[in-house]
Amino acid sequence: MKQFKNLVLAGTLLLVSISCSAKNGEDDGSKVSDFSTKTAEIWRAQKGYALSLIDQMPESKLGFSPADSTRSFAQLFKHIGTSSLILKTVFSQEPLPPIFPKLGEAEAIPMDKSELKAYVSSKYDEAIATFKNLTDKQLDQTYTFDFFPGQPPVKDFREVITALGAHIVHHRGQATIYLRMNGIKPVQYTHYW
Repeated sequence: MKQFKNLVLAGTLLLVSISCSAKNGEDDGSKVSDFSTKTAEIWRAQKGYALSLIDQMPESKLGFSPADSTRSFAQLFKHIGTSSLILKTVFSQEPLPPIFPKLGEAEAIPMDKSELKAYVSSKYDEAIATFKNLTDKQLDQTYTFDFFPGQPPVKDFREVITALGAHIVHHRGQATIYLRMNGIKPVQYTHYW
């Protein structure tokens, strides 16, 4: 009987210990989301890859564009840089600034290679800083994009980060084609894992 009581007591203490550990591990909304920290790591790796592509294009070819109706190589990367502007605006719950519809004009302002690299690097850093420490509660917030005609889409912050990442990859892919059109084999894609 004494062994049974000791076993019951030990079991009770174990359950209390597990229960206390579970309560101590509960998220009170202040824990940084795994999504935001992992996504920040991916964007850091992608920043390095983007900068390596800029390095490959000769300074004299930064203005290369395969057609009059397409962005130049430099404009692609300036466009990629606007991701931080969009993220900061969305996460601050403010309307997109008036410059947003005029991005083409801003992208056309010439930059040399060192300026372009510094711009792209700083914009990636701003974007990462905007979302790297967000909690799941913050990521659940939504934003209504008012520049879509008809019914504006409402997106949560995870969707915004993911969509902007896909948008960046789309334009960076175009940049690799621009390199190939100039006889330059793009550096091997950098994985983030």
